[in-house]
Amino acid sequence: MKNKIILLLLIPLLFASCYEVKLELPTYIEKIYVKKFVNEVGEYNLEVDVTNTVIGEFLKDGRLQIVDKESEAHAVLEGVITKYEVQPIAWDYVKNIVTENRLKISVRIRFYDKVKNELLFEDYTQTGGYLSGEASFSVVASTPETEKDAKYRAALDLAKDIVSRVIEGWPEAESYQEQRSQSQ
Repeated sequence: MKNKIILLLLIPLLFASCYEVKLELPTYIEKIYVKKFVNEVGEYNLEVDVTNTVIGEFLKDGRLQIVDKESEAHAVLEGVITKYEVQPIAWDYVKNIVTENRLKISVRIRFYDKVKNELLFEDYTQTGGYLSGEASFSVVASTPETEKDAKYRAALDLAKDIVSRVIEGWPEAESYQEQRSQSQ
């Protein structure tokens, strides 16, 4: 009987490791300022495209008000574009040409709570890597797509992920100091 009681008490502990704790957006954060993303990759105007797409997704979501001045915001989102790459993913071996490419945009982001003057999260994904958006595009289809089309779709994919993490929560990470010390 004692063993059954102990076993029943241990079962929740076994499943506790399967549960992901998510940190949620504090309820007092109602206004956000999105700083213009920094472009470290040199792709012309990519910082404008990504920033505007992220702002557009916040507006579409509607749960946070976008403000034009950082001083009016309860929270600030800033980002750095760290990677822009186009990689071939399909080939026509007979004609010896690439038929489809994948475009990937990666960013580092920081999200600050200005009310409590604290960093809520930085660069955290479940794998510990940067956030990214992707889109593939066919270059030989009957209606070939352009890299510009794929760039918009990749930025949109990225923006949806960023907005989701800000609004709906993000996986609990180690403290900011621990993350920084591990990356150095």
